[in-house]
Amino acid sequence: MDKAIREALGLDAEADAAAAVTAINSMKSARGTPSLDKFVPRADYDAALNRASAAEHTLAERDEAQLKDEIETAINAALEAGKITPATADYHRAQCAFEGGLERFTAFVKAAPELAGASGLEGKRPDEGSALNAEDKRVAAIFGNSPDDIQKYGQEAA
Repeated sequence: MDKAIREALGLDAEADAAAAVTAINSMKSARGTPSLDKFVPRADYDAALNRASAAEHTLAERDEAQLKDEIETAINAALEAGKITPATADYHRAQCAFEGGLERFTAFVKAAPELAGASGLEGKRPDEGSALNAEDKRVAAIFGNSPDDIQKYGQEAA
C-alpha cells in the first residue's frame, strides 16, 4: 500500500489493505450519516421564505389601510360633533398615526367640549334679491346712485 495513503489514514508503515479498509470504515461510522430532517433543499427554503415575507408585507399593508380608515372615521366623527376644528384635522390625523395615537385621540374626543355648535347656515346661500344694507345705501348716496343702480350694477361686478 502507498505510504501517502497510510499516513492520511493514520496507519503505521506495516499496515496492509485490510487495515486501511478498517480505518476508512471507522472514519465513516464516526462521522455518521446526517439526519435529513436537519437539512432542507435551498430552493424549497427560499420559496418558503419568500412566501412568508410576501404574507407579512400583505398583512402590514392591510393593517395600515385599516388604521387609516379608522383614523378618517374618527376624525370625521369628531369634526361632525364639533369636538375639533377643520384647521386641526391634519394635526390630529398625524398624531393618530403614531402607536396608540388613535386610542389617545378617542379619549380626547370623549372628554373634549363641543367647540362650535351648528350655525344653521350649512347649505344656505344669501338671498340674491336681498335689500341693500345701511352701508350700501350710504355709499350709493355719496356717489349719487340710487339703491336700484347699486343693486343692478353691484350684481354684475360680483
